[in-house]
Formats: sequence, structure tokens, C-alpha cells
Amino acid sequence: MGVDLPSKLAFDFNDSMVLVWAEINDDDEQMEDKLILSEAKINAKYHLYGFDMESTIVETSDKLPVPNHYRSLK
Repeated sequence: MGVDLPSKLAFDFNDSMVLVWAEINDDDEQMEDKLILSEAKINAKYHLYGFDMESTIVETSDKLPVPNHYRSLK
């Protein structure tokens, strides 16, 4: 059983923030909801310790490149 991942996934971070770039298929509301919920859970748990996550979610049809400072996971 595989894990559903966005078609592109990249990260950047500093001492207090993890930035996520996720490209999902057009109109994939289920994936978008999963990403938003994941961010909310992470922020709820780690914000108290000064650490937050911020996601940028784009769709394939947007045809946006992953920003240069992000490191691609997929």
C-alpha cells in the first residue's frame, strides 16, 4: 500500500519555519484537504515550541516552477 503524495513536493527551512511547495493534480480537492490538515496538525503541535509550517499548494495547470531555494523531495 503506497502513500499518496503530491506530484511535486519540495521543502525549505530555517530555524523556525518549514516551507512546503506542493504541486497537486488539477481539482484534487482530497489531496489539498490532506495537505492543509497536515499543516494544521503540525502547527498545532509545534507552534508552542516556536516552530511553524507554511504550505504553498499549486495545481499542475498553473505550470509554476519550484522556487530555486526549495529542495525537491519528489
